[in-house]
Amino acid sequence: MPLPTLIHITATYSNAVLVAILPHLSDCAKSLDLPMSNPITMSEVDDFAPPVYTDVASGAVWLTNHDWFAFTEGCVDGFRTPDNCSLSKILIWRR
Repeated sequence: MPLPTLIHITATYSNAVLVAILPHLSDCAKSLDLPMSNPITMSEVDDFAPPVYTDVASGAVWLTNHDWFAFTEGCVDGFRTPDNCSLSKILIWRR
């Protein structure tokens, strides 16, 4: 089996992926009635880990309030808040 192809990550690429993911995170937060502003804006993003392989649409987003979301292949598949040291909500959420 061939190894996946790595992406050369630029700021432009990373920002484009983040802009594409944020509406999914906002919709998920609203649907789950999470206590945060909605929609989630770029100014609320503290850190973002974009995908590094060409065949995977994913990313992890840390917010300035220290909440964390994971996104994979069109699904929000993880959420963590500092108020709960374990994963407070494990979910597969599709738009």
